[in-house]
Formats: sequence, C-alpha cells, structure tokens
Amino acid sequence: MKQCKPLFQITLPGRVIPKKNHRPTFVNQKTGRKFPGKSGNLQAYEDMAIIRLRTAWRGRQPIQGQLWVECHHYQKDARWEPDLLGWQETLWDCLQAAGVIKNDRQIESSDKSRKHLRRGGEDEATITIYHYE
Repeated sequence: MKQCKPLFQITLPGRVIPKKNHRPTFVNQKTGRKFPGKSGNLQAYEDMAIIRLRTAWRGRQPIQGQLWVECHHYQKDARWEPDLLGWQETLWDCLQAAGVIKNDRQIESSDKSRKHLRRGGEDEATITIYHYE
C-alpha cells in the first residue's frame, strides 16, 4: 500500500475507552430482554470525541469509498493495556457518529496502527484517514 496524502488527521486527548471491556448489561422494561449498554466512562469519552471530530470536520460531507485508517494510541503508563482492536472500534464508531465517515465498514485496513508507551506524557489517540488503494 503506497503512502498518500491524508484526507483527515486529528489527535484526541484522553485514554480511549474500549467498548468490550466496559459494557454493563441492561434489561428492556417491556420485553425483559437483556442488552449491552455503555458505561459512563465510555459514554463520556465518546461524547468528547464526537464533539471534537465534528468541530474539526466542520460540517463537510462524510468521506466516501474504501479507507485506510491509521490509529496511534499513546498512553502514559503500562498499568492499563487493553487490546488495540478494542480501542480502534471505539474510535471508528466515533468517526461514523461525527459524520467524518459514512460507515465504519468502509475501513479496509488499519495497517501501521500501534500502541505506544510514553512515560511522563499524556494519554491521547492520533487518527489519520487515507483512501485505500
């Protein structure tokens, strides 16, 4: 895959909260069926990320076509280390909810995405979107 000009890039502050590790179970009052919900921490992170993404995207139309999304997750300590895919799923859902991409199924590749330990730094995630070629 050749490197091309990014369509969009942003750095989001804070520790990304993965969905699968933080989903309480709720019960539908009418049907009695259980369903996965969102924890307060996950909801707060998604709200912050979506606001920042919408502000940076400034009302443009969602990116169309197949995409390559590169995510770099920087954390200040190694005490808490969930899987990379869990972090990416949260960020991809935020990209879709903010209208940056039309659907997270457009993402064909996440090559070069990494976790980084940066002692003394702050937790943050950098997202770069390219057309997949």
